[in-house]
Amino acid sequence: LDLNCINFDEEGQVALGTALTQNLTLYQLYLHNAGIGNSSAGNSALAQGLRVQTQLKVLDLSDNCLGENPDKKPQFWIRKKI
Repeated sequence: LDLNCINFDEEGQVALGTALTQNLTLYQLYLHNAGIGNSSAGNSALAQGLRVQTQLKVLDLSDNCLGENPDKKPQFWIRKKI
C-alpha cells in the first residue's frame, strides 16, 4: 500500500490505524514523508494497527517525525520489530 507523501493529520492517522486493525493481509506499507509523528493520538492508533500486522514485510516510515515530540523529548512509538 503506497501512501507516500500524504500529509496525514491526526484524524487521518487514527483512521489509518483503525483500518490496519481490520486488514491483516498487508505485506508492504509505504508511509514516506506522510506527516506521521505529529499527533499522540495518531501515533497511538497507528502503533495499535501495526501491532497486528503479522504479514507485513516492508514498512517505510522514512522522513517522518518519529521519536520526538514538538518539545524535542523522546517519545515511545512502536515497539514491535518488523
